[in-house]
Amino acid sequence: MSETRDLLRQYGLRPRKGLGQNFLTDVGVVERIVAAAELAPDDTVIEVGPGLGVLTMKLAAALPAGRLRAVELDRELASRLVERLKDYPTAEVVQGDILELNPAELSAGQPYKVVANLPYYITSAVLRHFLESVAPPT
Repeated sequence: MSETRDLLRQYGLRPRKGLGQNFLTDVGVVERIVAAAELAPDDTVIEVGPGLGVLTMKLAAALPAGRLRAVELDRELASRLVERLKDYPTAEVVQGDILELNPAELSAGQPYKVVANLPYYITSAVLRHFLESVAPPT
């Protein structure tokens, strides 16, 4: 919880309710999400709504030979996340609306997994977007 608070304070940010922002604060939850993804070191992962990057940093560390594309709608958070990921060359931040982006392009045509901490109001739409795409996640 302190990492999330520290990052919000450091960046002078507050969660934007209009974007449904809810930031992870429990390290145990982050670890369970990463474990549930059953990542191999060379997997391709699309993370939706990385926010402050608490989960993103764990994913990037778990993918030394893989690829991580973190899609963030909020421009300010996306730019901050680019800074945080500078030591992970296989991780990339994409600023944009996941519902307007093509999963096949995000994954560069590779099989991929989706990992996310989504606001409830958009979960169904995001799941449908991925599962109905020409290249659904594995």
